[in-house]
Amino acid sequence: MDELELNRDIEEPEINYDNIEGIPRFDTADLEYSDFFENILLNNRPGILKDVTGAWKCSKYWVKNGTLNVDYFDQNYAEAKVVVSNCGKNLYNDYPGQGMYRVPGYFASDWLNEYYDLNNQLNDDFRFVYIGPKGSWTPFHADVLTSFSWSANVCGRKKWVLLPPGTEDLFRDKFGRLKYSIDSRDYGDKPQIHEIIQEKGEVIFVPSGWHHQVWNLDDAISVNHNWINGCNIIHVWDSLKSSLAEAKKEISDLEGADSWNEDCQNILGASFVFNYYKFYDFLKQIGRVRIKSLKQRKQLIVYGNWSIGENHIIFDLKRILKVLKLMLEDEDFQNLKLNEAEDSPYRFCIMLESFLRCEV
Repeated sequence: MDELELNRDIEEPEINYDNIEGIPRFDTADLEYSDFFENILLNNRPGILKDVTGAWKCSKYWVKNGTLNVDYFDQNYAEAKVVVSNCGKNLYNDYPGQGMYRVPGYFASDWLNEYYDLNNQLNDDFRFVYIGPKGSWTPFHADVLTSFSWSANVCGRKKWVLLPPGTEDLFRDKFGRLKYSIDSRDYGDKPQIHEIIQEKGEVIFVPSGWHHQVWNLDDAISVNHNWINGCNIIHVWDSLKSSLAEAKKEISDLEGADSWNEDCQNILGASFVFNYYKFYDFLKQIGRVRIKSLKQRKQLIVYGNWSIGENHIIFDLKRILKVLKLMLEDEDFQNLKLNEAEDSPYRFCIMLESFLRCEV
């Protein structure tokens, strides 16, 4: 069992995107998990891992002569129901149960997919396989939930353009709408815009809130996850609040109605995936799994058969506590009257704070 562990005390950095000089490539043989966690994930900076996918089963079965093994897909997935996007003609599907790959350990602390694995009734996750022919592309966007994402090229090469949060405003029209597509004629030599070629076998990490556009330079297959953990949970909370403000604007003419707060939450959930109720449930369930692990002194095993170390669990719980406190101070959250329930956020926050005092 491979353990993912952190240093005991991690200082929270002041995130600064001004001094980023290109997107670094890392050789995983020389890269400690804790270093990548603190320098890349916690600082919300992009990076590429080299030579990752060679040992994956999908590299053997999905690829033939360096390109898509059409016969294998026809024999094994012909009856699968898929969603075809209308942006670049890419094919979307996911088969996480076939053991075709192992999540790189650097990305294994994944609360989002852990939550959906804990709640099978939701019948969802954020793990995908993308297939696209040469010349297809993904429009300019930021990822769902302001999540992290990683994308592993099983075959083919891709060109990425990535922009740190806030820089996307350079590409809005007079109505505030983002451009559908950007290219070098739009961004020229602006230093805050990063262009990189992702080679076969490489995995790119896309941080929270980084807008990006992707072009397939060859016929390409990639494995992709969207994910959330203690490093970006504050970004997700901030984005959730902003999305609620937009939802309130949409139905501002109904403000004052008895169902106003609930209606806003329904709109938020439909547009953002999470609303305040679901986000609290998400934090509560992820927190309880970690509390149970520490109480029982049992390993916390996550997707990919990775073990989360004790210091890592404590870090996670501290981040959950920090967000819970921010939520309890939020007026819109207070209006939902969740603290009147027996299993209230306030009680959970007090319990978690007490538990951490005993553990640390």
